[in-house]
Amino acid sequence: MSPSVKKNQRNFRCSRKDAGCQSVIYISIDSNGYKGSNYAEHNHPPNYHHTKRLLVLQNVKDTVLLEPTPVTRIIEDEYIKNNLNNEDRCHFLLPQAQASRYYKIRAKLLPPNPKSLDFEVPALYSTTHEGENFLLYDSTHKKLGGRLMIFSTKYLIQMLCSCDVMLIDGTFKIRPSMFFQVYVIMGQHLDEAIPLVWCLTPKRLQEVYEKIFQVLKRKSLDYGFNFEPKCAYLDFEIGTINTLEKIVIGAAIDYLIDNPPLSHILLIEFNEYFRKQWIDRIPIKY
Repeated sequence: MSPSVKKNQRNFRCSRKDAGCQSVIYISIDSNGYKGSNYAEHNHPPNYHHTKRLLVLQNVKDTVLLEPTPVTRIIEDEYIKNNLNNEDRCHFLLPQAQASRYYKIRAKLLPPNPKSLDFEVPALYSTTHEGENFLLYDSTHKKLGGRLMIFSTKYLIQMLCSCDVMLIDGTFKIRPSMFFQVYVIMGQHLDEAIPLVWCLTPKRLQEVYEKIFQVLKRKSLDYGFNFEPKCAYLDFEIGTINTLEKIVIGAAIDYLIDNPPLSHILLIEFNEYFRKQWIDRIPIKY
């Protein structure tokens, strides 16, 4: 496709160059309607599978640019939606084989990776689609060991305050390189563990966890809610345990790996995760 601004048209050339086809059609830029062609003979039958592949991959590209979902998952979902049969599959690459191409397309729209901790957070990451503030807290303290960022919204805080059960976990494997961990606070809502607060922490310190829960309690009050969970499930994170006992008054801290709640399948699965993560393997030295 090549646009011709002076003529207010876009030119679409047949992709079957291998068949020697020289056919070109002209589409109006303003109306997106057909204007004409070069009257060259379209000298080959349509290729159904090729056309279907182009349409599917265009949908993949559109979704990749709109959603942060892993590219491989997007491709797999698009393949499922289009009900590819055995003959169709012969014309499609495996999702893993073409994921890197779409990651490169997505990367062109993203801001460059920051080189220092004093970077400014783009609006794309600090606000929701509705324009609501998503970056709940952002500050740098020497006492905390660096920059602490907390992400959530008023609605998610309201959901957290409505949950009696809170689940807490941190990951060190998948995180921005300038932060120590991604710390996630979930609430049990309708028998599902839903992520409601995301934190980028500078250190694995009790002072950091205290600041996180102080911010959550203060924001909850600002929004007109009470942050008073009855139960918290977490791993052997002594800093978080001390913080919950100190700040979240009245919260009963249960160690999921010592006392699995057998009546909830969801929490049994969560217990299984902690067993594999912290008991069955030797943890990485952080």
